[in-house]
Amino acid sequence: MKSTGTVYLVGAGPRDAGLLTLRGAELLARADVVVYDALINGDILALAPPSAEIIYAGKRSGEHAIPQEELNRLLADKARAGKLTPDEMSGGTFTISNMGMLNVENFSAIINPGEGAILAVASTLPQPAVRDAQLVIRQIMKMTLSVDHRLIDGALGAQFINAVKAKLEDLELWKRLSA
Repeated sequence: MKSTGTVYLVGAGPRDAGLLTLRGAELLARADVVVYDALINGDILALAPPSAEIIYAGKRSGEHAIPQEELNRLLADKARAGKLTPDEMSGGTFTISNMGMLNVENFSAIINPGEGAILAVASTLPQPAVRDAQLVIRQIMKMTLSVDHRLIDGALGAQFINAVKAKLEDLELWKRLSA
């Protein structure tokens, strides 16, 4: 049994099977699970092997077959189920590199060939911070986002990293997730 899996997001533009990349077709042809939305072209879905579990997620405005939170859990569970071997874990578009687990204070990750971006996550360390005009010690984690500017505008990258920061700092979100 495989110990890990990978989730790939494969798209082909506005329902045009001709816009599907060769890599996207290759991934679909060996998929264990395909989660698709209302905009998929039937020719693309036909590339999935007969043994693949096919899951319709809906995703038309205001009309979702599976709520987004449930879809996120479904995809994570499928990845954890270990459907792919290590040599099959390539071809993604985004990587998260966690050197924090190795007590690395800060680092810059290099974008993997063929990918658009990589997020470098360092360890949390006690640091002085100002909170309500008082100097306090807080656990601070450094993150660095590297993007291929041929694909992703730097301003969009900045918006993304600020959104990640906001989610990580949202105490109410963490309370809901841990309940």
